[in-house]
Amino acid sequence: MLYILLPIYNEQENLKHLIQTIFKECSLENVRIIAVNDGSDDSSMAILQEELRPSDVICTKLINMNVGAAFSDGIQVFLSIGNENDVLVLMETDLTSDVSFLKVLEKNIRAYDQDVVIASRYQSRGCYRNFPIFRKILSYSVNRLLSVIFPIENVFDYTIFFRAYSWKILVKMKEYFGAHGIIQSKGFSANAELLIKASYLNARIAEVPYVYDYGKKDGKSKILILHSVLEYFRLIVYLKMLSKKIRGKELREKTRDIAK
Repeated sequence: MLYILLPIYNEQENLKHLIQTIFKECSLENVRIIAVNDGSDDSSMAILQEELRPSDVICTKLINMNVGAAFSDGIQVFLSIGNENDVLVLMETDLTSDVSFLKVLEKNIRAYDQDVVIASRYQSRGCYRNFPIFRKILSYSVNRLLSVIFPIENVFDYTIFFRAYSWKILVKMKEYFGAHGIIQSKGFSANAELLIKASYLNARIAEVPYVYDYGKKDGKSKILILHSVLEYFRLIVYLKMLSKKIRGKELREKTRDIAK
C-alpha cells in the first residue's frame, strides 16, 4: 500500500484538484491519503470531507501547530495502520509536488530496497524552475550547509518536502527516538531533521532527479524567511548534540561487549 501524507493549512485553492489528481493517477485499491488539517480556517476541512473516501484518514488540529507537528501526527497514523510492506510519501499541497512522480518514489523504495528516496533538485536532470532568485540562493545555501555539517553519501537535497519513506525505517526511528522524538522541529526544517535522523540509523538513502516547478504553486508561500533561517540554526545545534549522544551510546555498548 502507498500512503500519502498531506500537511494542510489553508489550501482550499489547491486541495480538490490535488486529491482528484491523486485518485486519477494512482490505483485506488493501493493508495490511501493521510490528511492532517493543521488548524485551517478556510474551506480545507469541508473539501477533505467531500473528496476523501472512508478508507482515507483525516487528522484535525483546532489551531495551527505548523508542519513539523503535522508530519509527526501523520507518521504516527501511518505506523499504526500500515505494515512492513507499505511506503509513505510526504508531499506538498500547493501543487509543486508532481503527482505523476509518486510512482517513481514508490518504485525506488521497493525495487532497490531503499529506506528513503528523495525527489532531488540537485541531481543531474533535476532543477528549480520558475523559482524566485532570492529563495533559490537561500535554499541552495541551506542545503549546502547541511550537507557539509551532516554529510550523507550521494545526498544533496536535505530540505525538499517530496520524498518517500519505508515503513521499516520509520518504525526503527520510533523505537530509537520515541514516538514524540522522531520530529522536534515545528516548521519546515522538519524535513531535514527526518532525513538526518534516518541517516544516524544507517538508513539506505537515495535521490532521484526532480524538476521543482514553483510556477505550479497556487497561493502565497507560508514560509517566513527569517524565522526559517533561525530554525535551521537551532536544528543544527540540536542534531550535533544528538549525534554526540548517539556516539556515546554506541561507545558504551562496544565497551560492554568487550568486557563480556
